[in-house]
Amino acid sequence: MQTTTKIESFVTGESLSITFGGPISEQTKFPELSITQISEVFLDFGEVTYLNSAGVRSWIKWLWNVEREKENIRFYIRRCSSRTVRQILAINNFIPKPTTVESFLI
Repeated sequence: MQTTTKIESFVTGESLSITFGGPISEQTKFPELSITQISEVFLDFGEVTYLNSAGVRSWIKWLWNVEREKENIRFYIRRCSSRTVRQILAINNFIPKPTTVESFLI
């Protein structure tokens, strides 16, 4: 079982894509980002295997810092795993408003 979160990110023009894999927990180290030239962020949760409350808390804090750094940034979510969908539905601030959910896994 994978015990660390795999996070890959790359920039294309004004777009930032981040792919998450494995568990999101208290051990997850979210990347420090400079998004001054970024207008949209694509988040891929297709490989997320587990989320716990400490991981969700760290995620929300990290996301809040990203949003605070740049106003009017647009978020898109791709390949939401069922675990991620449950968190989106249960936790009010799990995703920023507005966010477009492009796809989810069934």
